[in-house]
Amino acid sequence: MSKSTKSAKKKASKSAAKTKAKPVNNGKTSLDTVYLINGSDAAVTLEIILGAPGQTGTTDIILDRIHIITGEQGSLNEFALGTNRKLNGKTMHITTIVSDTSKDSNYLETIIRLRGGVRFSEYILHKTVPKSGENAIFTSSIEFFKI
Repeated sequence: MSKSTKSAKKKASKSAAKTKAKPVNNGKTSLDTVYLINGSDAAVTLEIILGAPGQTGTTDIILDRIHIITGEQGSLNEFALGTNRKLNGKTMHITTIVSDTSKDSNYLETIIRLRGGVRFSEYILHKTVPKSGENAIFTSSIEFFKI
């Protein structure tokens, strides 16, 4: 290979590296997990926090094919889902649509907190939207499993 061909290849390679699109960080918008419970009659609770100040959102929750929350606006204060014993083998589906209504940031976040099982668990779903006013859809599937 001639010197001029090698030089041209190097220049083309450098030029391509400069023009490559940077990967977009889409965050983490979905969750599929197991929440460990015991066989007790102690309550398992759920709390959902819509993070990033000034953002708004709506949540729907289905527990074992039954709609337990529909169209709830904003964060959800901690509430009992049921006992460890009754939740065993059930699956909860959470869908939250968060809207970027803050002028300060395009960062959207949903925090899911579960208590009362084997241990406290917190899951953070997040996304930065490209433009103000856009939405992010966060979906979660959580199976309750007795150990």
